[in-house]
Amino acid sequence: RTLVSATSEPTVRIWDVTTGRELWSLKDFDDSVIRVQFTTDGRTLATTDANVRTNRGTMSLWDVAAQSLTLRVENQLVLRFCPNSSSVVTSGTDSTLRIIDFKTNPPSTVMAATSDFVHSGVLTSDGTILLTCSDLGTVTTWNIATGRETRRFNCQDTRPRSVALS
Repeated sequence: RTLVSATSEPTVRIWDVTTGRELWSLKDFDDSVIRVQFTTDGRTLATTDANVRTNRGTMSLWDVAAQSLTLRVENQLVLRFCPNSSSVVTSGTDSTLRIIDFKTNPPSTVMAATSDFVHSGVLTSDGTILLTCSDLGTVTTWNIATGRETRRFNCQDTRPRSVALS
């Protein structure tokens, strides 16, 4: 079992949960690391370093076994890995949602254009529906296969920052 932690220094540390020993660290970031996530198989680590004031960020994918960078995409923030462990859903600073398949070429397809910046997202366990929350005070559901919005929840005068699904 492996644990990952991110800091504002900007550093990411990978730990062995059983021994508490640090296995390796990553320091190749321009800004604070705000998101980290493993694929379900634990072979790939995604990081997002970002300047939260400007909503600019960089998504990086790392091969855990090789401890090496495999893909870096500017102006994309990691939302969630897809259950297949070979693609990731990202939110772009250009107000797009993308599915980045890091095992094929070309690596990126635009799933949907949004009208505002998406802060957070969660996928259903089968990977067919994405829920997002954004700056305009909306929570939106998206069909992954078609890239189309399926429902929008208006949160009135609030700006949701995170979503979860039970």
